[in-house]
Amino acid sequence: MRRSYMGAAVKIFVRYESAFWRERGFSGEAACGDGPISVTYDQCSEDGKTACLMAFVGGKFARTWHRIAESERKQIIIDRFVKYFGEEARKPLAYAEQDWGGEEWSGGAPITIFPTGVLSVHGAALREPIGRIHWAGTETARQCMGFIEGAVESGQRAAKEAGLP
Repeated sequence: MRRSYMGAAVKIFVRYESAFWRERGFSGEAACGDGPISVTYDQCSEDGKTACLMAFVGGKFARTWHRIAESERKQIIIDRFVKYFGEEARKPLAYAEQDWGGEEWSGGAPITIFPTGVLSVHGAALREPIGRIHWAGTETARQCMGFIEGAVESGQRAAKEAGLP
């Protein structure tokens, strides 16, 4: 654990009047290797009434993102969305971002990054109870590590180990 560290990520939500990208036949998903956005996803509400795109700024871009003025950051994201999905992206209703590196309890995101070989050699040790202490969290998952599904799976596993229903 001493050699592991958190990844760097800023999560951004941009809300729109409608899911114009869907109307144009786009999924809302995009990936980019040259930054600052690494991936974009459609984050509309299940009923479709809230139209939203979500983007991750990651790695080296996330580590320096806070140095850019907020208005400039917003413009960078909107310009990328225009490039990906069209001119309608210039008219957001709301913009919000969360820099996970600034969070006291997570210290980064989206998951812990382990050096090469750590998980294959010592991964099981992340889950081994120590006395009455049982470990849970996405990093201790047997499946879907790094995702909410992994966190749920590990919580269920730890509860079962502790003899809880």
